[in-house]
This record gives sequence, structure tokens and C-alpha cells, in this order.
Amino acid sequence: MIALTVLPDGLGDYHNAPLCVGCGACCMHMTLPPFDDYDDSDVEFAMLPEELKRELQVRWDSNAVGEPCCWLDLETKRCRHYEHRPVVCSRFEPGGEICREDREAVGLEPS
Repeated sequence: MIALTVLPDGLGDYHNAPLCVGCGACCMHMTLPPFDDYDDSDVEFAMLPEELKRELQVRWDSNAVGEPCCWLDLETKRCRHYEHRPVVCSRFEPGGEICREDREAVGLEPS
């Protein structure tokens, strides 16, 4: 499992970015992975294996809000389905402004 997304040059200060390993701060309030829609009208969602779609449907039906992403392993703080994560997650900038805010919100050093 890869822990840190590599971004194109010029999209962040990688040398000073907090490591994603053992963090999970960006996922602690998501409840569900951020797909545009949770049906086959969303191209990314439509490509998911059926068992992952069912898992997301169960979480959706629970009406949970503000909980950790259901794909986040709370023990390791890593995505359980990293290879199927939405584009939004793969483009998240470690060490960026939102990352630092998320880390601070869960009591971690911003960077």
C-alpha cells in the first residue's frame, strides 16, 4: 500500500509535508469516499467492484454524518481500498492548506 501520493512538480513543498503514514486526518470526517454520486451515473463509482458498491450503500443508508471514511482503517490510518479511491483522494495534496487544517483539527502538528 502506497502511503504518499506523488504530485506533479510545483504542487507543494514535499520536503516539509507531513507524512501520510499513520495520519488519516483528511479522512476522519468524510463518512464516505468522496465520489460525485453513489450510483452508476458516476464513472468512478461504476468501475468499483460490486462488493465495494454494496459496502458504500450500507454506509449511505445508515445516514451517518461526520464520521471517519468507511474505507479508512482506524488502526493503521490507511485506506483499505487505496487502489479504488476517488480521484479527489488521489489528488489530495499532503502538506497543503487543507491537509494542515485537517491535521490540526484532529490534534496533530499541522506540519
